[in-house]
Amino acid sequence: MIEFIGGPFDGHQQPLANGSQASEILCFITKDTFRQLHRSENRESSSGSTLTSVALYELDAVSDPPTYRHAGSIGGQSFGEVIAELN
Repeated sequence: MIEFIGGPFDGHQQPLANGSQASEILCFITKDTFRQLHRSENRESSSGSTLTSVALYELDAVSDPPTYRHAGSIGGQSFGEVIAELN
């Protein structure tokens, strides 16, 4: 298991995949994200599909076991503006 420390996923644990872990991950958050993580509703639901924020987590491979530590968040609209500027 790998644990998320800080930010919106603080305390969430995810099974470790075989092989190396990504050094950074972006987590896209909608109204349904946490209900789906805890399987309290059908994962196919799209009622809350609007992006509300994006959280960045960085791998702390030195910790035992490894963890993902929250490195920052940005609102969904701001994230959309950043992506639009890249095009």
